[in-house]
Amino acid sequence: MRYLSDLTPRLALAALLAIPFAPLAYGQARIESLHGDWAVRCTFKTSRRDNCGITHRKRYVLDRTRVSIVVVKGRNGRGRLLRVVTPDSVDQGGGVTVRVDQHEIGKLPFVRCDYRGCIAQKALNAKQFELFRSGKTVYATMITEFGRDYDMSVSLKGFGEAYDNLP
Repeated sequence: MRYLSDLTPRLALAALLAIPFAPLAYGQARIESLHGDWAVRCTFKTSRRDNCGITHRKRYVLDRTRVSIVVVKGRNGRGRLLRVVTPDSVDQGGGVTVRVDQHEIGKLPFVRCDYRGCIAQKALNAKQFELFRSGKTVYATMITEFGRDYDMSVSLKGFGEAYDNLP
């Protein structure tokens, strides 16, 4: 009996030490690096990196919603896709209007909604992408299911550096 009580703390310590080295679950994301207000995040569907993008998440404390802005580099390295992930309590027909500083990027239509939220996306052309790189703030406006505008602003500090560090 004494042997088991001596072994228990050792097993607990071994389990705690093993946690950081455990492999990521299928589709789980991991932050690769931080650059200003933006992070390079990659998902893993196998043992290798599957998809990487730069993200900025903003959590609103009052209503506990979370909105993410994601920019993904195209597979050919040239195309860029802008995604805005919103709570599922938005008017899905309205889309998300995005602008950088005073420059309109356009309305992003929702392409998918589920229990985790809704995704609106749009391909960025070179001029729009350059606005993200040189801009100070990106603004996203969506309409809630109750018909009210829901505005958010996100700093673009570190955006260019994060994008340049995408694998």
